[in-house]
Amino acid sequence: MAGGPYPSHGPSPRLVGNQNQSGAMAAAAAAGAEQEKELLSSVVSDIRCYSGSDPLRPWLRGMRKMERALPPATLHEKLPRFLQKCAQEFQDDARYRDDPCYLRVWIQLVSCPLTLRLLQSAVSTPFFFPFTTCL
Repeated sequence: MAGGPYPSHGPSPRLVGNQNQSGAMAAAAAAGAEQEKELLSSVVSDIRCYSGSDPLRPWLRGMRKMERALPPATLHEKLPRFLQKCAQEFQDDARYRDDPCYLRVWIQLVSCPLTLRLLQSAVSTPFFFPFTTCL
């Protein structure tokens, strides 16, 4: 059989439609993945290139960008690690010890479902102790 139920009729329209739909979905997924990659690269670049007086600011902007632009599954995957890196980056900086924005980073980190696993691996590191003082 060459395509449809009758050899002279060619491929079944339903099969062609499904193939086109699958191709379009794959293209959309690839475009979405590329946009996510560009967004994350942009956030990291903003953090690295920041030269202002408040180095926490680009991290906070990055969190907002991620929350607005990433699909829930990707946000669920990427945000906990981003928050952990942010918390670690400023844990020894005295100006952020009582800063509400920095505290919000910790609260959001603790609220992430993957945080329990991250914290279990962090208990043996100095990173864990500033966390316990926030509780």
